[in-house]
Amino acid sequence: MERKFVYIIVLLLAITFGIADSYINRSLESVEYLKLIDDETEANGLNIDDENIEANLGEAVSLVTLTLSNKQSNNKNIEYTYKIKIDSISGAHRYIKGNGEDNYQVFTANGETTITLKSNETIIFVDIPTNSSYTITQNEVGNYNTYVGEEKKNTISGTITKDSTITFNNVEDTLPAPVKPDPEKPTEVEDPKNPNEEKENPTTNDYIIPALIALGCLSVLLIISLRLKVKRFE
Repeated sequence: MERKFVYIIVLLLAITFGIADSYINRSLESVEYLKLIDDETEANGLNIDDENIEANLGEAVSLVTLTLSNKQSNNKNIEYTYKIKIDSISGAHRYIKGNGEDNYQVFTANGETTITLKSNETIIFVDIPTNSSYTITQNEVGNYNTYVGEEKKNTISGTITKDSTITFNNVEDTLPAPVKPDPEKPTEVEDPKNPNEEKENPTTNDYIIPALIALGCLSVLLIISLRLKVKRFE
């Protein structure tokens, strides 16, 4: 074969490879473009809206704190038990005590746990995802009335949208305790006309004494009558 035909064949192959490479690159760009459109991340051609993505990521990883505190109207040493449910956390979760000490509390798979606080103690649960739903219930203790805010209750529920503080105020009831009746002492029935007047049960002596007095009076009258009759006949 002559050398000129070899040159022609090489030239034709080079042109063919160049056209094929250009076609393949355009096909790949078209596929990537369509994929971006399907994912709704395309804006202005192939430029991605970075601000929108950062905003979505920022909202997804936003974390807040939940402070749980109890206040007591006196300095008595009392322990309060709290049942807590936070729907977005599970396993060992970090919290900080009021004195700054770090610790971990174990939550169940559905976000439930029980924790004990002493009088006037505070803890802070950290790294809780925003918009988490919660329910907290404090056990009833002795003669204390429990208030959350202005309401007299011992349970509160809600959604954590920012750093929040929940305080249970325990106020001692100063009213005197009701007197329990003595089971060995019979209950006295009050007179409906005069409830303050004490009723006494009549006894045998209450009837004998008036009878003897009446009998004595009759005897005296009889003796006087007989003497008058005797004098009349004399």
